Amino acid sequence: MKIYMNFAADSGIDAYDYGYDWVQIQFKDGSIFEYTRGSAGSQIIEAMKNRALLGKDLYSFIQTHAGTLHSRRLR
Repeated sequence: MKIYMNFAADSGIDAYDYGYDWVQIQFKDGSIFEYTRGSAGSQIIEAMKNRALLGKDLYSFIQTHAGTLHSRRLR
């Protein structure tokens, strides 16, 4: 996993990883959720990747647009 840069310094996310059709997010409580194109759709996955790379607004985006759209909980 890559450290989430969190330039706003108030995110609930510690780390992330991604591939072509998935994103994994590690939250501050230690839980890890995987989102896929199949569970969340390609637009949401691409938006999550972009926000992760920018280190900005990923947590609020997940809360607003992808909260329950994960494909599985890894931890």
